[in-house]
Amino acid sequence: MYHGIPPALTEITNGALMIVFMGVVLTNVFYLGRRWFLSVSAIEFYREEKSAIALSWIFFGVMARSGVLWYWRMLRNDGAPIPLWFEYSASWILLASTVVTIVGGLCWMRVIFEYRGGVWTWMTFGLASIAFGMLFAM
Repeated sequence: MYHGIPPALTEITNGALMIVFMGVVLTNVFYLGRRWFLSVSAIEFYREEKSAIALSWIFFGVMARSGVLWYWRMLRNDGAPIPLWFEYSASWILLASTVVTIVGGLCWMRVIFEYRGGVWTWMTFGLASIAFGMLFAM
């Protein structure tokens, strides 16, 4: 009997997440574009849409991360050869998309907890994510 996460489930779930977040990213880009043209200045746009900008980075990072994992799992499950460009860049894309997601999340916390938690909320979670990653990498 197989114990663990089935490879087909990993492929299906990451592919579904990639497609959904692709739609979310496009919708958010259209929203921000519309708000940009309706705003008086770039400063006003930034002040009013900080949280949407941060969420855009989160959504983009999740989409890219899910896409890399889906493509890798799809190639492995189908027994297809992994393209050379992807073999060398997959780890870097995964790392970059994770960093983008973390930075977007920290920026979102910074916007949301601007008055209650102050700077300590997002700084604490930022340091915790670095410590967690380093602890389990060793």
